[in-house]
Amino acid sequence: LGLLPVSPMWALWHRLQVIGDAGFSQLLRLRRLCSEDDDFLDRAHEMLDFFRQRLYPENVLTSAMHRVQLIARQEALSHIHRTPKSDRVKLILTFHPHSSLVKKVL
Repeated sequence: LGLLPVSPMWALWHRLQVIGDAGFSQLLRLRRLCSEDDDFLDRAHEMLDFFRQRLYPENVLTSAMHRVQLIARQEALSHIHRTPKSDRVKLILTFHPHSSLVKKVL
């Protein structure tokens, strides 16, 4: 289990989008697990305190909590069928500093 380093320099380790998505996805997972709203709120506040101890920005946590509260538990439990975004062929390469030049050739 990887935890954020307890440092105000959290942005050096993770981009803001990743940080926000982590909080949201964990709270959404909690929304699915808790059958009662009161239980969800209690556990969500515990989880938010955990993230605060690891110096997640308050605005990111507030936003994630607000987004999850707008989702009903039944909606969170429903399976989402996603359609593929495209039918293009994918080229998977090992990392190399010049790998970004490949897209210019293709």
